[in-house]
Amino acid sequence: MRFETILWGAVDGRLQEECGIGLASLNGMLVADALSTLRRSVWPHLRRVSGR
Repeated sequence: MRFETILWGAVDGRLQEECGIGLASLNGMLVADALSTLRRSVWPHLRRVSGR
């Protein structure tokens, strides 16, 4: 657990320093990107199958 905390802090600090965002914000953006990719690739197929 301590290693994860140290690693998270190091990665978070580096992101803050180089990109101006924290790791929690980056994780949120990655989830949002994955969901939008999923919507673009899956929703058309679901609509076709459901008849809508």
